Amino acid sequence: FLTLKEYSPVGIVYGFLTNHIPFFEMIFRFGDTKFHPFIAFSGSIAASYALVVLYRWGRRYIKKEYILSGFIVLFIIPTVFLYKEYITGNLIGFFMYSRIPDAYRSLAEDINKAPGYGRVLHLPMEETTQYYWRPYSWGYFGSAFFHYFINKPYIDRTFEPASMENAYVHTQITDLLEEIQSLPTPQAERERADRIYSFLQNIGVEHLIIDETISTNQQVRGYEAWGNVNVPNAQKVADLLLAHGYAKKKSTYEIDLQNLKTTGTRFPYLSSKIIGDTEYLSLYELKDIPDKVSSISEVRLMQEVSEDSLNRPQYEHIEHYGEGESGGSIIPFARGDGELTGDHSSVQYTVPLERPLQGKYTLSFAEQPEDQSLIELAIRNNGIEYSLVLYKRIAPTVGDVEFKMQFEEITLPLEKDIASFEQEPVTYANDWPKQQVGEIIDVYRIRADGTIFPVVIPQAGNEIYLGSFVTENDDFSVELLERTKREPYNLQTFRDIPNSGCYNDALEKNSADLQLSTPTLLTAKTKNGSLCFWSEFKDVMTEKTTHVELEMTIMGASQDLDGLHEYGRDVQTVKPRLKSAVQSFSKPSLLNICLRERSLETCLAGAKLFAQEEKRFRITATRDMAGMLDPMIFFGLRTSGYQSVELELRDATIDLYDEEARIEVSIPPSSTLTPFDLTASGELSLSFPRDISLHSYVLDTAYESPGYFSDLCDRYQTMRRIEKGILTFGQGCESTLFVNMPYSTQNMYMWTVDYFLGSGQYPIMIMGDEHQNYLVERASFFQGYPNIPGFHPFQDPETIFTSTQWVNTQLQSANPKQAIQMIYPQTDVASNKDHSYYFRQTTENEGLMTVSDMQIVRIPAHWASLRLTPTQGSIVSYKIPKNLTFSRILPSLWKFSYEKTEDAVMIKFSEGYDRQWGIYSSMKDVLFGAPVAKSTRCDGYANCFVLTEEWLGGNDLFIFYVPERLAVLGWILTLGSVMGALIASRLYRAS
Repeated sequence: FLTLKEYSPVGIVYGFLTNHIPFFEMIFRFGDTKFHPFIAFSGSIAASYALVVLYRWGRRYIKKEYILSGFIVLFIIPTVFLYKEYITGNLIGFFMYSRIPDAYRSLAEDINKAPGYGRVLHLPMEETTQYYWRPYSWGYFGSAFFHYFINKPYIDRTFEPASMENAYVHTQITDLLEEIQSLPTPQAERERADRIYSFLQNIGVEHLIIDETISTNQQVRGYEAWGNVNVPNAQKVADLLLAHGYAKKKSTYEIDLQNLKTTGTRFPYLSSKIIGDTEYLSLYELKDIPDKVSSISEVRLMQEVSEDSLNRPQYEHIEHYGEGESGGSIIPFARGDGELTGDHSSVQYTVPLERPLQGKYTLSFAEQPEDQSLIELAIRNNGIEYSLVLYKRIAPTVGDVEFKMQFEEITLPLEKDIASFEQEPVTYANDWPKQQVGEIIDVYRIRADGTIFPVVIPQAGNEIYLGSFVTENDDFSVELLERTKREPYNLQTFRDIPNSGCYNDALEKNSADLQLSTPTLLTAKTKNGSLCFWSEFKDVMTEKTTHVELEMTIMGASQDLDGLHEYGRDVQTVKPRLKSAVQSFSKPSLLNICLRERSLETCLAGAKLFAQEEKRFRITATRDMAGMLDPMIFFGLRTSGYQSVELELRDATIDLYDEEARIEVSIPPSSTLTPFDLTASGELSLSFPRDISLHSYVLDTAYESPGYFSDLCDRYQTMRRIEKGILTFGQGCESTLFVNMPYSTQNMYMWTVDYFLGSGQYPIMIMGDEHQNYLVERASFFQGYPNIPGFHPFQDPETIFTSTQWVNTQLQSANPKQAIQMIYPQTDVASNKDHSYYFRQTTENEGLMTVSDMQIVRIPAHWASLRLTPTQGSIVSYKIPKNLTFSRILPSLWKFSYEKTEDAVMIKFSEGYDRQWGIYSSMKDVLFGAPVAKSTRCDGYANCFVLTEEWLGGNDLFIFYVPERLAVLGWILTLGSVMGALIASRLYRAS
């Protein structure tokens, strides 16, 4: 039963081991996967012993000849039948045989002959997923095999599950290959080549293999394997390194696919198609690779070097860096463990501190140019007139130290009695600061660099914040817009779209009806599928119209029809009370609104609203609408699975705005930043205003929702609306929430999702366009994954003691946690394609999650490199010793020496960082003693040791990996046990 894993009748054993044995789940992964050898070995012994016991017991009561016959019938024959493949020639299935081309042996021979200890990098590798199997066109599909041929360290995803250092290496390789064939200029190619070479130097890669046979097209077997590998990208890496003198080509090896063809009689149901007769392996050697053991003259101390600093571009400009015991510089936006909070007006970003910050600090942006600016807008009332005040945010507010400068004040020609204007309350479906709702004067709008802002009137002598935007321009225009026309919008101009041209999600018994009874009332009804309808409004606009706003009352009602269609009824569940509690919540009905050019997909104004409670909304375009050829309003009423939805739109109005006044302004250079006093303990807080643009997004779950897919899965999946947002529940299904946004590779984005995980796998955060995913990361990787407190209360099957009240209490008291991803600018690539941000949970059993908030915050690109540096003690110098020599005794044991010095020495050992590496003074200490220097992480990947006092050279020293002592202990115990057993056996026989 144990070999059937956690799904067997005694599968609860694995749950017990996971919950009560530390690290069991991490070491053995999910139930039984890596634990099976222990089960198979001990189970075989236990089974044999059980048969012996049964035989001895039966011999007492049953005749001997009956026992033998029964043994043959009950055990031998069933076993032979069950495992007949083992004795008919298929102990290993025919499909597992692959003939490795001789080219790999020749390649390995050349690598093994090369002096040095440099690593071997084999490209291409899987780029956009976590899979570590690689497919080869000559028939093999599986884990790494080439490391068995060579005597040098080999970089491959096969070894990633056991090493986070390897995982970060692979992530950085993937990032460096991204868009590598789309680099627009020779300068961009040079910059990418520099980054690649610097990275490969840092991790000690000396040999680069470009393998044309790595392909999802299994030519010799006649099928397509899954995966995402890109040979042209890999070849481009080699070409760039060659072109800029960073590598030289050593050899090329030919592979003849015709001689490796394995289809035919062994694969009668497949037909191979050899696309090319010959493919090639190419070997490149990188120049000037640092020694395995070296010394460092100067290191920049950091407050904390995060374990994924290798993947953070902010560290690429620092030659050597490491952690300092008393603190050092801090790069807040290079952290993965921060938290983003705030509202529609401002954002607060907080990072934890292991050591307090105290003293004088400087703020800088490394070597990044100031290509973007964050501009704040405010209206000032001096008692006589109103003026628009513009500020430049030089940097975020650090603690209580603010970095901003006023650079413009513009008098606004507003009507004197504007403060007395009365307006009906309305919900603005946009990202304007929400505390101003009810105070906004809809007669006027301000447009700065194309972004629309409200006009809010402060009290005399006061100033009120309007909003902020990020711009790439040094000069831009500011316009005052005045409403010139407000009229009812004729709802009878709307036309519906067939479901196939809408979201194409019609289920059985689908129906839709758009009723246009009066110009002021539209009723939309749909069942088991979405309904889309649209209207043109170009005839409403005039030549001077540059801005449009739409206002309407929305009310909806829906009914869950899953039960009527028996959807999910026959799907067995081990959590019936949880499933029942989920189904007690109402399904959301989503109304997608988009003002856009008919021929384009990007919305100039848009919202995804809950079409349920009656509410009056105002939809405001966020960008300039002048020059639009065919503007339209699009509505998409979406269902979730089997559901009927009825929607009413009433009393719609449209407001048209013309330009009243315009002024051109210029952004001045930032003022010089002087050192400032900083005190922070436990956490460091940065705050700044929120960008209002199409590139930023903030979810307000009071009335809006992220997008979701409405089609069904094979088993059961549902979306529900709860007080704290959206709940997804699935059985063997995939649940996805998403937003579609404009995107630019030149921008910096912070993407956060506040969510609660009740059961199932941790979600994945994915960002990509219609062609490729550029970000695929597990959520909460630096927030406590995989054991975040408060998560997974429903992970285990329900028992007779699980009450409905307990389930409801857990759902109501669920405490969301935040997952965060930094999306850094790629200045060497120019791409402005729209991107989608997906938050996706996939589960093979019952998965439940809730999402209560989602934000995408754009900040100036150069802020990514923001660095806070103490004015003293941030850089430490060390002595470079003479005649440093080293040699490898074992992969886990290295010897080195250098001439005696009088000053401290820092030794860098370019093996993947592990705190269990240490420097020892003798072989005796290697086995039994304590290290004279412990390892600290440096340069993001390597181990660094500081040698002081009597360990300043002149004698042999040893770098040793302490866990290897367990191997020695294992041999001692094994040999001792064997000797003990032999001695005990001899004594037993003698007695």
